[in-house]
Amino acid sequence: MKNLFPSPTTLILTLVVAEAETLTSVPFETTTEKFIFEKSVDGVWMGTKNTWYKLNATDHSVWWSADGEVWNTVNAGIWQDVDGKWLKIAEQKLWWSLDGKAWAQSPEWKWQGVNGIWNKFDQDLNLWTSKM
Repeated sequence: MKNLFPSPTTLILTLVVAEAETLTSVPFETTTEKFIFEKSVDGVWMGTKNTWYKLNATDHSVWWSADGEVWNTVNAGIWQDVDGKWLKIAEQKLWWSLDGKAWAQSPEWKWQGVNGIWNKFDQDLNLWTSKM
């Protein structure tokens, strides 16, 4: 008699493949191989609308400032890169989204700021910036 139910292994593999296709369905390209990254002294990067951002080392919350002196927490910890992609820190990782709804882990934890500088976080969420 033919087995009507898939084996547990087949079912798991199907789910893994489906999940992988969902997460990789949006292209993301980086071209940072020509840059040298240095650990940021102040941990600050530039965002859209002349806004500066930094990561609180204690709880990994994102903070913003218009002048570099007065800092406020960012709702949901989300900011945008030069291409308008949304970025956030969650689960000790950098995530990105085109619409703010579907999120995937950012390749190599890198993004380009509106000032053209590439930024990335290391495994401890220290900020590194590119130097040409």
